[in-house]
Amino acid sequence: MTTKPAFSARFARILCFATLTALVLGPALANFGLIAPLRGFMLFALALPFALATVLVGLVALFSTRKSTGNTGARVAMFATIAGALVLLFVGNLGRGGAGVPPIHDITTNLGNPPVFVELAQDPANEGVDLAFPHGPENTVELHREAYADLSSMHLMRSPADVLAQAKQVAESLGWTVIASNLPAPTGPEASASINDALDTEAIVDTEAKLDAEANVDPEAEAGTEPELEPTPVPVEATIEATATSGTFRFVDDIVIRIQGPDGADAAHSMVDIRSKSRDGQSDLGANAARIRAFIEALNQAGS
Repeated sequence: MTTKPAFSARFARILCFATLTALVLGPALANFGLIAPLRGFMLFALALPFALATVLVGLVALFSTRKSTGNTGARVAMFATIAGALVLLFVGNLGRGGAGVPPIHDITTNLGNPPVFVELAQDPANEGVDLAFPHGPENTVELHREAYADLSSMHLMRSPADVLAQAKQVAESLGWTVIASNLPAPTGPEASASINDALDTEAIVDTEAKLDAEANVDPEAEAGTEPELEPTPVPVEATIEATATSGTFRFVDDIVIRIQGPDGADAAHSMVDIRSKSRDGQSDLGANAARIRAFIEALNQAGS
């Protein structure tokens, strides 16, 4: 009796080869920069339907190659079925981390006033990209509020300068690439006025003359005057912009941290907000929110 390989076994072998190729080739090509990260991920994602088809065809092949049929290929069918099932479990387990997260990829701790990208807006990779918030579907804010209600502004009892230094250290410890950071500088109309006065030579001369005149004032005549009010603290604001690159597919996400000192540069009070945005894809599978949580935890520990 002449035996021959079952067609289903041969087909299962082809599908198994395609599954393993997509599983390995997508991440490898993206990791070495031979293709774009999103293309590499899409190639990797093909392993899931290929694996499912491999299992189904493999089961058919196992039935078609039983001893009574006289067909060969039982070992191939067995290998393809087991390999397909393992790939299904592997890829499915990777996708569990993103289960239940909304299809958005721009996450922040301040929905009403999110930090703004400045330096990273000049990056060639962001040329022509809308970096305004919200970024995504029309109901992005609602989806964000429902999924990430735990993310909010941080209020730290530390000066803005101290928080800036600690935030930069935390960013670097998390493996981010810091693109730009600036020291707290006065903001608002009060700051503009003080800067203009400092640059105005005549104003400086007038100020010195007033000080000389006040030094010669009779103390008895001055007794009835009202005490001068303390100057209003000038708010300060500092920012850090950084990028985070994933290890396998080399996805790049943009990050901006804003540190505000509403009570002035010397006050021990800072409000910190952070925004993390993916450059590719529609859903980030929860990666940006996880990154923000890790930063918040590390920054809190940095001051303890």
